[in-house]
Amino acid sequence: MVEELTSHHGTDGVAAKVVRSGLARPIAIETGHRVDTTWLEFCSKDVAFHRLSIVVYGQTASVLVQYCRFAEEGESVGVGSGFQVTNNAPVHYEAHVERFMAPFVRALVEAVVRQGDTVLDVACGTGFATRAAAAAVGTSGRVTGSDLNAAMVVMAQSIPTPLTADIDWHRASALDLPFGNGEFDTVICQQGLQFFPEPSAGLREMARVCRPEGRIAATVWSAVEDSPFLAAEFAIFGQYCDANPAEFLRTFISDGERRIAGWFESAELSNIRIERVEATVSLPPPAIYIPQHARALPWSGTFADLTERVRDEALASADEALAQYRTSNGIDVPFVSYLATATV
Repeated sequence: MVEELTSHHGTDGVAAKVVRSGLARPIAIETGHRVDTTWLEFCSKDVAFHRLSIVVYGQTASVLVQYCRFAEEGESVGVGSGFQVTNNAPVHYEAHVERFMAPFVRALVEAVVRQGDTVLDVACGTGFATRAAAAAVGTSGRVTGSDLNAAMVVMAQSIPTPLTADIDWHRASALDLPFGNGEFDTVICQQGLQFFPEPSAGLREMARVCRPEGRIAATVWSAVEDSPFLAAEFAIFGQYCDANPAEFLRTFISDGERRIAGWFESAELSNIRIERVEATVSLPPPAIYIPQHARALPWSGTFADLTERVRDEALASADEALAQYRTSNGIDVPFVSYLATATV
């Protein structure tokens, strides 16, 4: 069956028509207009989510296309990690989490990644930091992303990457990385270290695959009250959903500098430096953004199952908690993370 998907997101505002004929078949572009990049999103029974990058120069089109299949209904992915999601949560993670992760991804990459580096991004998720590292290392570098969560890796593979460097993707536990000793110049981890069963063991494994005097860096959320949006959101998940308060303790590090320093010291790393990174992020109104972001989290099912009345009550509670950050377009709200760096 042939499906026609039409986008109205060309830079000149003119639609480009895409014809898809079955799964994993060639895609034909029909356009008489010059556009820079068109993004299309669609869902079907077999493909939970897909993003196509269509770059058209005159009458010549270049298409990057890969198909994704995610877990079946109710099936968990990322089993054994500290952060487990279900169904097509990686789709929503990619679509809605980067908004507030971006400043910390930038700080992480700028702190340790150099042009020409070989870089490993551990617990890469859908690849926010992996792609940023690829842009930073340039054509002379090489970047690898690894994550225990198979659906996250599949999602990461489906997203267009910078043309400056190749990215290899692997499904792997942070505690048992499938790489040789000293294989990388730099190893990074964006908001994943706190979810490792043993953060010190994960850092030791990161150090093993990093060359002598190589660089290691990780970001870890500070105390939840430092990031009011996350505090308000997690408060309603705790009150209205089946969220386990113990998960909050793993996500946010209240005694951050001391605990993170302990992890790095136990891994016998050198030149340990820990700093707080603060950023103000513009988000849509909580009543719009929380349901979107919730789909990327382990409690998405129970939040979606709330009655309309209870869901409205929960969202009103979060909106009131964030009242001081309101703007005409939503909220401008602070987020705070630790950035830890060290050498092997």
